[in-house]
Amino acid sequence: MTSNVKRKLLKYFDQGVSVSQFHGCLGTDVNGIDNFSLTVKDLQHEVYKAKRLNMVGGDAVAMMDYFQKMQSGNQNFYYAQRLDEHGRLKDVLWMDARSRATYEDFGDVVCFDATYLTNEYELPFVNFIGANHHGQSLLLGCALVSREDCDTFTWIFQQWLTCMNG
Repeated sequence: MTSNVKRKLLKYFDQGVSVSQFHGCLGTDVNGIDNFSLTVKDLQHEVYKAKRLNMVGGDAVAMMDYFQKMQSGNQNFYYAQRLDEHGRLKDVLWMDARSRATYEDFGDVVCFDATYLTNEYELPFVNFIGANHHGQSLLLGCALVSREDCDTFTWIFQQWLTCMNG
């Protein structure tokens, strides 16, 4: 998909044109590139990818303000954020004081689960889970990520290890 097609897609989508309507209007790009190979699913994926990085109404700011407030009230609260090249929230990871203390006692086995999705922004929710001596699950950390790729997961693991003192 060319950047020209991507830009037009997002512009028309924001103006209320559905993805399937836009797909029906696709033809040959100005540069002679055939756009018929793009499916509706390809176009929907591009729209969802762009939208999930745009938290509306100051949601990202509100979340960061809340995390700063939590950290000022408790020095054992930890969070880290990563922004994209446009200054938008890309990834965020957080652990409360209880999770950090729990890891000290029950951190022998840690499971990383990236199978959840949030509803509004479709940002994957990932968590670190441990087990206590009764076999009960314990939450050890959480994150919202923009992409499920090696770069993102490397950043998440590095931040989590930093928080848990290596």
